[in-house]
Amino acid sequence: YGFFNALICALLGNDNTYEATEVSLLRSLPGCPRQAGHGDYPIDVLGSDYIARPHFSILVPACDMPAHLWLWPGSHKLMEQVLNSNSDRGQHASGADFYIGSLQRLTGMKPGKTIAPEDVVVGGGQACAFLGHVVHAGAESQCAVATHYRWHCYVQRKGTSKEDNSANGLPRGVSAICSDS
Repeated sequence: YGFFNALICALLGNDNTYEATEVSLLRSLPGCPRQAGHGDYPIDVLGSDYIARPHFSILVPACDMPAHLWLWPGSHKLMEQVLNSNSDRGQHASGADFYIGSLQRLTGMKPGKTIAPEDVVVGGGQACAFLGHVVHAGAESQCAVATHYRWHCYVQRKGTSKEDNSANGLPRGVSAICSDS
C-alpha cells in the first residue's frame, strides 16, 4: 500500500483525504481473453461530487513487459450523464438496473453510433491513472508463452464504502453505446 499511497501523494499533493485500497497483483495466463467492459465504481458510490472528488484506479506493470488496458474514450461522460439525469429527477442510481432513456440523445451522439475501445499501452516503469467510472477492460494476453503480471489499486476518498473489487455492471444505456469491438 505504501507504494500506491506515495503515487497518490505525487498525483494529488498534500491532499490526505484519499487512500489506496484493494491493492492487487493481477496475473494473466498465456491465451487469456479480454475482460468485459466495466467501471470500477458503481454509480451509486460515485455520488454527485464525482468531478470535484473523483474516484480513480491505478495500473502499474509489475515487470518490464508492458501492460495493456482497453479504454472507451468519452464513456465517463455517459456515466456522468446518468448521474446528472438521476440527480435532476431525484432518483437513486442502481447500476445495471438503472435506465434513463436515450443516452445518445442526451449526449448528442448520432443514433446507432457506438464508442469503440482503444488499447492503452503502459510501459515498464510507467503508471496509468484513470477515472473509476470510465469504461475499461483488462486486455487479452499479449503473449502466447509468458504469464503477465501487473499491479492494480483503487483510489478513493477515505471512508468510501466499496463492497469488493469486483467489476461493476454498467447501466443498460451505457453498455449499449460502448461497443465490444
